[in-house]
Amino acid sequence: MNGLGSDMMGLGMPSALANLVGETIPASVAGAGTAQSGATPLTGTINQVTTSAGQTAVLLPSMQPLGTSVQVYVSTATAALVFPPSGCNINEGAANASFSVAQSRVASFVRVSATKWIAQYGA
Repeated sequence: MNGLGSDMMGLGMPSALANLVGETIPASVAGAGTAQSGATPLTGTINQVTTSAGQTAVLLPSMQPLGTSVQVYVSTATAALVFPPSGCNINEGAANASFSVAQSRVASFVRVSATKWIAQYGA
């Protein structure tokens, strides 16, 4: 079970280790554009994404460790486009192709290799 990295640091764990094993929750992340280039980079492991018409894209972290996940919750009325890092794919799709997360839904993205991510998206 993971905790917040900030809580772990407060208990004396070094920040580099706490950030690796702990969860980080940034403030809301606003999507930007609809393409991989210019998409808003995600910086936390749990992300609340806001969107607006024409501004829906976010980008998974290129330095995400293998076997770890990034959660994306879309809290607004427009679906978000989640892009993998350059040269990567999601669910064996085309390289650099987006994965759409509908409004009021959550998806978990797990990095399984240097170029592959899997999306877990519930009903």
